[in-house]
Amino acid sequence: HTLRACLDTMPEAHRAAFVLRDVQEWSMAAVCAHLGVTPTHVSVMAHRARAHLHARWPAAERGLAPS
Repeated sequence: HTLRACLDTMPEAHRAAFVLRDVQEWSMAAVCAHLGVTPTHVSVMAHRARAHLHARWPAAERGLAPS
């Protein structure tokens, strides 16, 4: 699995929240305005996206030692 493949398997809103906040480092206000949701909703969607990636993207491919 590649990062792109894992991103492609998650809901669009979760992917957008994750990419805008964690990858592109947009401010919370900018992400909220772009997606039309509250800060709480952005946080929840980004958290779910990170959990999705953690479950589907092998640790070795993320550059992490196996746990």
